[in-house]
Amino acid sequence: MMTLHIRTRDHKETRLELPMPPEKFQRQIQSDFGTAGPFCVAHIDGPIPNMKGHFQGLTAAGYSTLVKLNRLAEITDGMSLPERFHLDKALSTSFPQGLDTVLQTAAHIKATAPDCYEVLPGIATARQLGEWLLERGRVGEAAAKQLRPHLNMESLGQAYLFEHKGAFLPEGYVGVKDGVEPFDIFQLRLGSTSNSGVLLSLPAIDDQMEKARKELEVEDLSQAAVSEIRFSVFCSYLEDFLPLDGITLENANQLAEYLWDPETVNPIKFRAALEAERPATFSEALVIAQGLEYYTFVPQNPAEYARDKLQLAGVDGKAFDILEGYTDFERMGEDIMKAEGVRQTEFGPIRRVSVPFPEEPDQGFQMGGPM
Repeated sequence: MMTLHIRTRDHKETRLELPMPPEKFQRQIQSDFGTAGPFCVAHIDGPIPNMKGHFQGLTAAGYSTLVKLNRLAEITDGMSLPERFHLDKALSTSFPQGLDTVLQTAAHIKATAPDCYEVLPGIATARQLGEWLLERGRVGEAAAKQLRPHLNMESLGQAYLFEHKGAFLPEGYVGVKDGVEPFDIFQLRLGSTSNSGVLLSLPAIDDQMEKARKELEVEDLSQAAVSEIRFSVFCSYLEDFLPLDGITLENANQLAEYLWDPETVNPIKFRAALEAERPATFSEALVIAQGLEYYTFVPQNPAEYARDKLQLAGVDGKAFDILEGYTDFERMGEDIMKAEGVRQTEFGPIRRVSVPFPEEPDQGFQMGGPM
């Protein structure tokens, strides 16, 4: 369930409980607002905590944006807790993501290997998690008996949350089970003249790098050859689109560090950008990851995209009513998409924010293109 607190420019306010059937949704908007606009989303309550920051103060002319939010509520309502967990992680970026990007991310997010997740309904704070761990002997039976009066439950819960890459959702805690995937993003198999079977988990810290160097018996890890890459459950979606030509330990660790930080990368957008750009080398893929703010999803429907563009240009609800009978919004949207170089991907249409994609997809990735 998603609750929208919306108001119009004449300060009329109401709440919408989403999702609701399209017919009922349209009747309520007409009853509460008529054709007034633009609407403003003053506040949003929902099952994905990190979604709120992306929609605060969101404006919408007519029904198009509210219809998208209703669709988003339908999608999140049908998600499992692990899927909501992944969506929350994808939306924890430090930069705002547009409604179309959030909608496409939600539509395609999926929890790989659902048995890998620990779900604790009703556990909503670090203190509650710490108490739950202690009561079930997860910190050791001796510690549970002898140290209970002295343990900081909140610190205990926070440590567990960090170690298991967990998150608190309104329904409870979700995180990775003990023993699942000892590596964070992916593993590289490194080889040298004296050793061909050293696995290194990435991102790696200096001590792990030094251990691998000693096992390979090389002076510097730049002398090691990468013979294999293994993807974790968190980035298996990259397997068919991340080129391995030109991969080195240095750029692989750099990408792993970038993907490991949820404030930098929306995984669905990165996957779509890789599909659209088709980079030829690992270094080019790294450039894409570092410039994801230069890509944005757009609506699948060309007519919807045309209406969005008119809305951004200041066309209000009454003007839309007049235009409806005289405008081929489908053709307008197709023309706009062509001019902006929009490319279709498995996860929805995407475009560069500045320099458009080339008209011919086979021209491939252009270094510095998204900048």
